[in-house]
Amino acid sequence: MNKERTGGQILIDGLVKRGVDKVFCVPGESYLGALDALYDKQEHLTWLMHMAS
Repeated sequence: MNKERTGGQILIDGLVKRGVDKVFCVPGESYLGALDALYDKQEHLTWLMHMAS
């Protein structure tokens, strides 16, 4: 089966493969694909977000 991956999935898979375990980010629409992929890899990554009020 050939499963297509998004750019965000490729990015996050690469970080996990290289041993990254923490990701710092500010949420935004410009990289929703990466945020979705981060959510899918919760067991491998700790992600910290800054959310302004």
